[in-house]
Amino acid sequence: MGNNSLDNIASRMILEVPTLSLMGTQTVSSLQIEGRLYFFSIEKLPVVNRIIPKDTIIISEKFGEPTDNKTEVQLSEISENFYKRGNCYYNYLEGFLIFENNSYRILPVIKDASFTVTISNDAMSVSCNFFPPAKGSKNLTIDRIKKELIKLKITANPDKKILRDVLLKLEQSGQPIYDVVIARGSEPKPGKNGRVDYLVDTENSSGPSLTENGRVDFYNLNKIHSVAQNQKLAIVHPPTQGKPGVDVFGKVIPCEAVKKIDNPKGANTYFDERAPNILLSKIDGFIAKIGGKLSVSGEYNVRGNVDFHTGNITSKAAVNINGDVKSGFKLDVDKSIIINGFVNDADIKSQGTISLSGGFGGSGKGKITAAGNVSLKFIRNQTIYSHADIIITKEAVDANLYAKGNIISPTGQTVIIGGTTVAGKDVEVKTLGNKSGIITKIVIGFDFEMIDKYNSLLLKIKELRKKINDKEFRIRQYSNIKNLTNSSKKKLTVIITEYKKMQDSLTELKKERDRMDSIIKAPSQSKVKVLGFAYPGVEILIKNTSYKVTEKIYKKTFKLSETDKKMVDLI
Repeated sequence: MGNNSLDNIASRMILEVPTLSLMGTQTVSSLQIEGRLYFFSIEKLPVVNRIIPKDTIIISEKFGEPTDNKTEVQLSEISENFYKRGNCYYNYLEGFLIFENNSYRILPVIKDASFTVTISNDAMSVSCNFFPPAKGSKNLTIDRIKKELIKLKITANPDKKILRDVLLKLEQSGQPIYDVVIARGSEPKPGKNGRVDYLVDTENSSGPSLTENGRVDFYNLNKIHSVAQNQKLAIVHPPTQGKPGVDVFGKVIPCEAVKKIDNPKGANTYFDERAPNILLSKIDGFIAKIGGKLSVSGEYNVRGNVDFHTGNITSKAAVNINGDVKSGFKLDVDKSIIINGFVNDADIKSQGTISLSGGFGGSGKGKITAAGNVSLKFIRNQTIYSHADIIITKEAVDANLYAKGNIISPTGQTVIIGGTTVAGKDVEVKTLGNKSGIITKIVIGFDFEMIDKYNSLLLKIKELRKKINDKEFRIRQYSNIKNLTNSSKKKLTVIITEYKKMQDSLTELKKERDRMDSIIKAPSQSKVKVLGFAYPGVEILIKNTSYKVTEKIYKKTFKLSETDKKMVDLI
């Protein structure tokens, strides 16, 4: 910009101080000048090592002097930072001389404490660099910082405690402090999606279970899951709305939308009035999840056989089986069981009735136990317990039948050959025994459970009497000793105490035996009705009165005599 060949006679304005070269865009920089460290709050970083004092001659008007190594200045290039006195222009401010935007001006040095502000990319935090004041200059104040933040349109409140600590440290240390987060936005708080906590297994498992000894049990496949009436099935958690966030400029940051949960209430389920988010079962039954709904069915249908494809079945619902029940499998059902096929050496229990369209046979390992009636076509070499009636359409061969009610033939064609038949009431069949004279035992007028309890009670009495005899023997042994030691006396006391307790227990057991004995020996109106033949080998026991068939008998009813209860009449 200067001219090295100026007219020696003409008047020229000449720059007396060199301008600074500016680079970068930093707003605060430090500079070592004459042994002192200054922090400059300027728009750009100057590359110099000298500050121009106030009232220094910056531009002078020369007449006829050589202009080598001088810079010529146009009047339009002089800014209002300068004042003129005589033929010279002086600077108002202490600072650096720069040429910018076609004008010379003074870039002032700010010696008061200063700070810079940085906003994070996501606008969620405000951090600052703090620069200490020069000696004798002013420190920052919280109010000044807040005003600067307002200018930047920052609405987040700065942390006053952090600012107090920083400003105190800045003044005491005289060292800059960098990257201090003074304000933060609030992050959005996510809500919670609605969900269902299932309290029962709703999936059909196809895998085998493990036994206690670690073996794989293919009988228990855990495919059927049943529930009880009023059992808790699920807890429904509604969605919880989140809370929006706010960035440092006050802009609302929305939170993610939460998902609702579909109502899982299906057939035969209800919500608890006292706890409306808890789903319960209305009935005993089988649980299934279909289309996101929990439903309870009053019955469970097996389309084929009960075998290794289904595993054992435990259910509070009724069970209908379209096929057979294979050997070794178990059914434990709270309601009725209908089997449209054959049962082979299986263990079947029901709190209701059991109905077999086919028969029940095998090696003798099978057992049926029911609280209600048991009806079937035939039974061979197996055992049935019924708290009601046993209904047999065709035959029972070498079977053990125990009914608290009747054992009857719905067609009048039933045959009982071999085995033991016990009924609390009547037995009605077409044929008892066969021509070969096979032993066939019929017991009526007895509750089979009471007989078991009675026999168990007799065994307990026998065992207790043995223990009492042992105690009496030991007491006699101590009695034969003239001078017992203190230790022996204590042992004897313990034995006598145990002996008395046993005697008391024996008395109670005898009372129960006598009570049951009176029931068992009480007269009975039960009868055995034979619509066809009863063959030799058949023994009929009514209460404690026995009748053995020694010759072929046709179409007779066996009952206790009205005149002699120790006799069985045939009518």
